[in-house]
Amino acid sequence: MALIKCYECKGDVSDKAFSCPHCGAPGKENVGTGSDKNTNQTKYYCDLVLKGDMSLEDAELEFSREIILMALQKSDYVQSRTAKMLNITRRILKYKMDKLSIKAPEEE
Repeated sequence: MALIKCYECKGDVSDKAFSCPHCGAPGKENVGTGSDKNTNQTKYYCDLVLKGDMSLEDAELEFSREIILMALQKSDYVQSRTAKMLNITRRILKYKMDKLSIKAPEEE
């Protein structure tokens, strides 16, 4: 995987990522809305894994990052609400955020 610059925030992003892990901007070829976007995202990762372009572990991490970022944005980065939305504890959410290098906007 190569790193490219996000067209929105100019942060480093994997060329295999569906969206920027920093700002959530979708890849230009992956712009979609609603359930179509979620279906396309799932298919995107499946295709990468099945073609051998991405390991299953990397796909799981990217997919987890996408879900957590979407939930954080939806809850205005309130971690307790995000954890409840994802049906996990706040402590587990924080652990996953640290593992996936996800920071709240005020922490950056």
